[in-house]
Amino acid sequence: MTLRTHDLLYLDENRYEGTKESFKFTLHSALEFAGQEPKTVLDVGCAAGEFPFFLVRALRDAQTHGMDVLPELIDKARENVPEATFSVGSVLDLGAIDKTYEMVFLVGVHSIFDEIEPWLSNLLKWTTSGGTVAVFGLINSHPIDVFVRARSQSDASEHREPGWNNFSRATFEGLLDSREDVSRYAFVDFVIPIDLEPHPDNPLRSWTEKRDTGERFIVNGLGLIHDFKVMCIQKK
Repeated sequence: MTLRTHDLLYLDENRYEGTKESFKFTLHSALEFAGQEPKTVLDVGCAAGEFPFFLVRALRDAQTHGMDVLPELIDKARENVPEATFSVGSVLDLGAIDKTYEMVFLVGVHSIFDEIEPWLSNLLKWTTSGGTVAVFGLINSHPIDVFVRARSQSDASEHREPGWNNFSRATFEGLLDSREDVSRYAFVDFVIPIDLEPHPDNPLRSWTEKRDTGERFIVNGLGLIHDFKVMCIQKK
């Protein structure tokens, strides 16, 4: 199992009311792609439940379930989002979910893994026929797959933190074209509409800078520009 200790920061934060722009964009893109609102929703890798908090208010007629691999985060999610249900489990474990959902989300998670097929297959298996999978995160516009590990200068251990792998759109397209359970798919580029300030105490947290054109782009202490997209997939 691949864990990212960086995600434990969500235990010390409470950003439920201030909805992230990426959350708004992901849901909007998924709904536009699907053409209708779902009645059942699954958020895989939900952390402390910030995205489910947004979903239960945006999709008031839907049943929302969140799952995360870290029990501490699920405990916090249950406390702060009582309108949804939650469970502990990994996207790599097919048995972690025992039913299908009309819309399945994976937000800011897939870059932890060095392979695509295991988690992609499970997301599709947890999706109803005709349903939608929406994956938000780093997807390289160039035909290059990038594998990243990070270690802070202050970390005396040999641990190298995962979480910023950048698989190419071309790689995803090749996999999706080869699958018999995929009807269609689309990629939507994310351009953040607000400024984000740096976190001097944690340079792994993202912030925005601006091009000469005024367009914002997202970076962090890795020194890499973040190419964010939503990948929407319809299951046959």
